[in-house]
Amino acid sequence: MTDDEAARALRSVVEATPSLTDMGLCVEVHWEPHVSIKHQRQILQASRSSLLYNVQGFVRSWRWLRSIPAAKDINPRNTSYTLAQLAERSQGYLTNGAFIAAAMYLGFDYQMVPNTPDVLLNISDEAIYENTLVVRPAHAPFSHSAIA
Repeated sequence: MTDDEAARALRSVVEATPSLTDMGLCVEVHWEPHVSIKHQRQILQASRSSLLYNVQGFVRSWRWLRSIPAAKDINPRNTSYTLAQLAERSQGYLTNGAFIAAAMYLGFDYQMVPNTPDVLLNISDEAIYENTLVVRPAHAPFSHSAIA
């Protein structure tokens, strides 16, 4: 998949999920009591725009997630933020939002974590452990055909 195809894939996820930003899923705007609601909305919009430009983070997240099988149930022990940090060991810096976008694109189920921009995913502890033992090069090609 070309960079343009990856950008279109990311855009499709972002457009389908209005609360998705580079920080993660930000549904509520009142998380900073000393900042006006208007300014918080501007921050969220800027983070949403930032996510659309984070194509490489989306691709690196996709590379890490693509070999993980979806579990039957949501795993309450690891947030998207924690999983993104694990993926960074082999993929380089990843934002929570780019990681969530890649998980959504790959069809993982998710559940929001209250009062945070994080989500829980249907990824087993065993799959997380196995995937963190395998170092996947960050330069591996992005291919939509590998998703199917």
